[in-house]
Amino acid sequence: MNLKIYKLNSKLITIFFLIIANIFFSQERKMFGFIKNANNKPLSNKIIIFKPADNSNKNIFDSTNEKGYYETFLVKDVPYALEIPQLQKENFKFQISNSQEGKTDFTLSTEQTTSIEEVNISAPIIIKQDTTVFHVASFIDGTEKKLKDVLEKLPGFEVDKNGAVKVNGKSITGTLVEGQSFFNNNTKLAIDNISANSLENVEVIDNYNESSVKNKNNPTNKSVLNIKLKNDKQNILFGDLSLGGGVQKNYYAHANLFNFNKARSYSFIGNSNNIGEKSFSITDYFALKGGTNAMMDNSEDFFSSLDQNIIALALPNENFNSVKNNFSTLNFNKSIGKKSKIEMLFLYSNINTNTIQENQNKTLDNSYFDLSKISGSNNSSLFYTDMSYKYAPNDKFYLRNHLVLSSTPNKSNINNDFVSSVLAYDLLTDSNNASLSLKNNTHIDQKINNSLQLTHDINLSFQSADTDDTWLSKNSDEKNSLQSIENNKIYNINSQSKISKNYKNSSFNVSLLLQDTNYLYQSETFNLTPNFLNDIKLSTFKIGLIPEYSYFKNKLNIKVGAQLSNLFFQLSQNKNENKYQVLPYLEIDKKWSEYNYLNFSYRKNNYLIPIKNYTSNLIVNNFNVFFQGNIVNQYFLSSHNLSAIYYRYYGYSKFGFSISPSYSYNENGLVSALEIINGIQYFTPKYVRNPFEKSSISAKVEKVLYKINFYTKFDYGILHSVRILEGQNSLSKGKNSEIEFAFVSKYRKAPNFELHYFINNNEVAFNDGISKYRTKIFTANLSSTFLTYFILKTSFKNIETSTDNGNKNKIIQGDFNLSYTPIKIPLSFELMVNNIFNSQRNITNSISESFISENKIYVLRRYVTLKLIYNL
Repeated sequence: MNLKIYKLNSKLITIFFLIIANIFFSQERKMFGFIKNANNKPLSNKIIIFKPADNSNKNIFDSTNEKGYYETFLVKDVPYALEIPQLQKENFKFQISNSQEGKTDFTLSTEQTTSIEEVNISAPIIIKQDTTVFHVASFIDGTEKKLKDVLEKLPGFEVDKNGAVKVNGKSITGTLVEGQSFFNNNTKLAIDNISANSLENVEVIDNYNESSVKNKNNPTNKSVLNIKLKNDKQNILFGDLSLGGGVQKNYYAHANLFNFNKARSYSFIGNSNNIGEKSFSITDYFALKGGTNAMMDNSEDFFSSLDQNIIALALPNENFNSVKNNFSTLNFNKSIGKKSKIEMLFLYSNINTNTIQENQNKTLDNSYFDLSKISGSNNSSLFYTDMSYKYAPNDKFYLRNHLVLSSTPNKSNINNDFVSSVLAYDLLTDSNNASLSLKNNTHIDQKINNSLQLTHDINLSFQSADTDDTWLSKNSDEKNSLQSIENNKIYNINSQSKISKNYKNSSFNVSLLLQDTNYLYQSETFNLTPNFLNDIKLSTFKIGLIPEYSYFKNKLNIKVGAQLSNLFFQLSQNKNENKYQVLPYLEIDKKWSEYNYLNFSYRKNNYLIPIKNYTSNLIVNNFNVFFQGNIVNQYFLSSHNLSAIYYRYYGYSKFGFSISPSYSYNENGLVSALEIINGIQYFTPKYVRNPFEKSSISAKVEKVLYKINFYTKFDYGILHSVRILEGQNSLSKGKNSEIEFAFVSKYRKAPNFELHYFINNNEVAFNDGISKYRTKIFTANLSSTFLTYFILKTSFKNIETSTDNGNKNKIIQGDFNLSYTPIKIPLSFELMVNNIFNSQRNITNSISESFISENKIYVLRRYVTLKLIYNL
């Protein structure tokens, strides 16, 4: 059917959603005001319950803020009783008539205002020290399928589209089940796969620390979920099985199987489909690698350890012409006595794709362009094994040994019709690549006394990569086989110790990085020119020159310190060099409350030039793209990073904002110099001074109005960087701005909607030319429960791209999902329609170090799939 039939006006869709929501909103009444004690002081941070007089409506849970302010929505024409259970003696109660609404204040009598430490709120919520327990049955209506659906109904919980969870604005860093690790504490796998009907309680644990050695003066500030199961789900196999298909030979199969008790647990998740549903994404892979914390703590090491053959995990599944996903993972945990525990995770992921795309590239100075149409297949796999042993004999000693082994074989067959300003090719490419990674971490915590603690970390790693690419021209019988880095092996060893001494309002930390050494060995493709050999040793030695000093008083935390760094570079031909540097850092945190804080940080970093730049004379990246290793006169790089954030939220008006400026500057670094000879692109790393400088500012404003969350985000950045084209150094000036407007409803019974409008502008000035491109995206999502057991979810997306040369593109996408989940039988049904408008392709624009690119990717066609889900 012609695509024009589906080109719906975005404004009409917006108006439609708002009208539907307001029709349902008219069924509710708003109440707000202050709750105070007998001394006219605010009753701060107390949970309150509105209980309806009849049983046809559910209890409404809310809480007061630090000023004693509350705001809620009650069903019209229904009387309620207000209870405040966090008080001694009998619960405070106040009757609310069926017509009462608007501003309403409450004042407690003297004998009702004493708080108690542990609160059992009529079973729904229990608060004790750092743990808050939510009794699931009090908040659900039986239509929930997974843990994610349950969390969205708990007070204070937020779940975004990527599976990230926040509770009262604080991010959840992991998930446990019955106190045991669930797939390396992977929250996304937990909320997407654990069945809602198996849940008894959801616990939020603040200041979580898996180590048995606790430090009260230095809390972790980490929050995790702990899922408690129903008694009838203990010691039995439970979960769900799904099977689906359609007339277009599309299929879907999924299994979640779990078995838990206090001593051991088994968890299995499996999925196979060809409808573009991805069970394992790049986000999950990052979580296995240690998550964003590992990425930010040591970004250079984090990204260098990523297996390059899993790039398909990073792409949305709809960005393929066809795709088959196969995924399975097994998690096993077992306690050995009371002191030891073993945890094992085995994972297999395979993505088999067929791709059709059209790429257009031009250099920043417009001296070169190329066009290519690429089609072919790719088969990427990931084998991942993760094993941990934990030993905690008492609260003064903790040991954890963590071993990770991963392998990523990859095969592809690509046809490339290529035309550039100087040549043309018609090629077939066969690739057969594989990588292997092994890492081991041993971590020890020792508590000497109440104020002195020692930590030790020993890390070992090994990585290897084998690559074989073959290009065959259709116009010739000649076959050319070129080797990339073959049998490239990198070894890494480091050991780190830290001494922490705590005082009343301050602490001293001394850290020592004993050794951080990389050895590179490769057996072939040497560059045999003088002073350019294959055996290279890179090492660092860091020690706290000035012990880190932390001062914390009146919610102010100041941390200042420095490191003495030694970087060492050595070639096998006795070429070596040392460099010593002092690396200062400063962090300031001022926290007036959970909703009002300021953070500032500055840090200087140094590192060695990445080892790949010395590996080979020529590394083949593509049939017309070569990487040239290069020995430079300088081996050591350094950078400065400064950032700040201020956040403020006013509970009374439910209005908040944040602002975050940042600045980064590289004293020196590498730039990929591009030289094009007879249509072949040669990239060579060149050492330059001041190669990079970036300034940016981000801001967000949020407001809650009649159960509709409104927010707008703004980002603006300026980037100055050195580009080298055809041997000429030039300064590139880039500007990037992004703005997003969003409306998200949070109705209890009405249909809920999400409206997003996003604009991105990019501009790059190079020499005398300026290149610009813009992307505009409008998204509308609607979800609604009707006739008790039916849930409807629809999504609509309109994407528009344009460039300064007049190219404009428009894409319309949409999905439809209707599910039927009866309560009394273990079966449910789901009807899915992917790509309702049968869009043909996605279009993206990008700017790299040397090129401005436009990419057109042909996407999955429309699929209609019917699923049957059986709950064990």
